[in-house]
Amino acid sequence: MCPLLRLAHGAPYFVRERSSEVMFTLGVLSIGSHQMPTLWGIFPKATVFVIAFIQRLYNIFLFLSRVFEKIKARIKIDLKKQLYCATIIPDQGKGGICQMKIEKYGIAAVEYEVTDSTNERAKAYATGEWRGEPTLFIAEEQTKGRGRYSRKFHSKSGAGVYLSLLFKPKSGINDTTSIIALAAISMINAINEEASADVKIKWVNDLILGCRKLGGILIEGAIDPLTKTYSYLIAGIGVNLYKTDFDKEIEDIATSLEGECGIKIDKTRLVRSFVRHFLEGISSPDSEELFEAYKNRLITVGKTVTVRTVTEEYGATAIGLNRDYSLSVKTDWGEEKRIYTGEVSVKAKQ
Repeated sequence: MCPLLRLAHGAPYFVRERSSEVMFTLGVLSIGSHQMPTLWGIFPKATVFVIAFIQRLYNIFLFLSRVFEKIKARIKIDLKKQLYCATIIPDQGKGGICQMKIEKYGIAAVEYEVTDSTNERAKAYATGEWRGEPTLFIAEEQTKGRGRYSRKFHSKSGAGVYLSLLFKPKSGINDTTSIIALAAISMINAINEEASADVKIKWVNDLILGCRKLGGILIEGAIDPLTKTYSYLIAGIGVNLYKTDFDKEIEDIATSLEGECGIKIDKTRLVRSFVRHFLEGISSPDSEELFEAYKNRLITVGKTVTVRTVTEEYGATAIGLNRDYSLSVKTDWGEEKRIYTGEVSVKAKQ
């Protein structure tokens, strides 16, 4: 009788004992009992079992490597245990690197050196393996940053903070204007914790400093067709923090916090503060306190404006902000209207 040995990835080979020697072909893994003629080679019995042992260790290593890769690819964020890293989220740029850690909320954070758009990365995650936990996406540079109406948002490397906060809104939210207000006030509060800057708001989503645009907000989401409510929302916000050479098309209308105030604030602290304020307010986005804070920062009321909607464009005077965040205007021909969507630009003084 002689053992039958099988390769992990090959044909069987056979051995036949001859006193202290074993005749066999190449390969080691499993052993059975067959009596077959010697094919080739002569090695001591000890050598056979040493090779078999090494082969078994190698196969175990391969098996554990595959298991480890599968486990790593299925990592989920456990907020209760405060796991902060989400490095496996795919990117079209240079890849995600987990570097942010928000102590109080244990929020998952993914930081990119370069990506197309943090809102796009958030949407890709929301429609994939997301389980509903607040998740932050932040980039040093965006190649396809955008604002409302798909306008390009200039996102140069190292010039500002470009982030998107993915979250599951409370049931009943069917309008995102209050979320814009929450994002605006949360960022203003975060800035004021780092610098003394009188940041204002131009209806509905622009941050203004010194009569120029400091940043903008873009809210996106998906509505569940069954419940008719948002299954997720993404609060995207970009703020110019540091001095930079703006592109010619925006150099007359854009500014930065450092350029206006001469202060170079810490970006990480700013983002942490923003997330804290935002998550504290998300449970009550329709609060009177938030409305009053937004209203007090609004510079649009009392100004001569140009209103642009999908169907029309006209001149008007902004006369008030309503509790639902719509803007009341009086047209140049004397008609009063409420603006819920569209763009309102303030006319320069003649």
